[in-house]
Amino acid sequence: GCLHPQWQQESLADITPPLPVLQRGNYRQFGSRHPGKQMVEQVLAWWVQQLLAWLPAWVRRPGRAQDAIVAEASPSGIALMSRRRGQEAPLGLLGAGPNAPRGPVVLRLPPGALLQRPVDLPLAAERDLSGVLRYEMDRLTPFNVDDLYWTWRVLGRDRARGRLQILLLLVPRSAVDAPLGALRRAGAALSALESADGSCVIPLAPADSRRQRRRRLVLAVGAVGCAGLAVAAVATPFVMQSLSARAIERRIVALRPQVDRADALRRRIAGGVAGANVVAAQQAETGDPLAVLTAVTDALADDTYLRELTLRGRVLTLAGQSAAAARLIPALTAAPTLRDPAFSAPITRNEAAQAELFSIRAMVAP
Repeated sequence: GCLHPQWQQESLADITPPLPVLQRGNYRQFGSRHPGKQMVEQVLAWWVQQLLAWLPAWVRRPGRAQDAIVAEASPSGIALMSRRRGQEAPLGLLGAGPNAPRGPVVLRLPPGALLQRPVDLPLAAERDLSGVLRYEMDRLTPFNVDDLYWTWRVLGRDRARGRLQILLLLVPRSAVDAPLGALRRAGAALSALESADGSCVIPLAPADSRRQRRRRLVLAVGAVGCAGLAVAAVATPFVMQSLSARAIERRIVALRPQVDRADALRRRIAGGVAGANVVAAQQAETGDPLAVLTAVTDALADDTYLRELTLRGRVLTLAGQSAAAARLIPALTAAPTLRDPAFSAPITRNEAAQAELFSIRAMVAP
């Protein structure tokens, strides 16, 4: 690249790192390696850096330039070249073809357009190097940060002194606004500015665009997270209620056979109670047959036999034979469950059995 005349004298001293001071015991802060071996590594690293500083820029280029459409301003217009695997092939002038250049477009700067400035900063500035350089741009350069396309390279880190050495790369916007405007109007996808020798590249996106995208992404994720929490807070009671309702429904289904059995048992009990009520009503209407039978059995003498016992409503009819039928009436009258016993037919004598045949009718007491 080309150095601004104002920075010519100080740039070489700033870019070239000083020869490391090798003192007894300095190796302790780098670990437990052998001190002689570490001294040799430091001297070799310094020597390699000194040699690289004197090599041409195209030799020091870290790797092959990226494949792209290279645009270069010329007196006849903006020339386009296709670069693939480090080889460039001419495509003609911008606007000569029907279509805009396809793929990323790199604008090649004329000699002297790229300015470089070595900067020494505290090592802590690396955490937000873009923000620090943007804030210090007015002090480090004669330009306003909004009037520049710029980027940086890290030259080295001195952790012992807590310092960071970087190379600030600058291009005034006024030097490239015209060709950039023509390329944008043609629909080109501009990606970067490139020095004449290809050793320096300045992305046309802001230096901190990735950080801004990350911040926007973090904010978006945070907003989505907050919205999700709000929705969860609102929906949780309804979800819990729905889950509880489903659990209750499953419990009801599980208990349905037991409920059906309980209902059947209840119906049987109710039927039994109804039957008992019918029996009780019948007993109230006709009297208790067992009580009537007990009273008749107690009242009749041992020489009395019954051939017929009929109970219709509350009318009791007795027919049989006895050794003395006349004494049956007082005995039946004394029974508490019988009322008004009387012969319903004349007494007849059975000589063969030596007994009297009788027929007695009585009322059952309520």
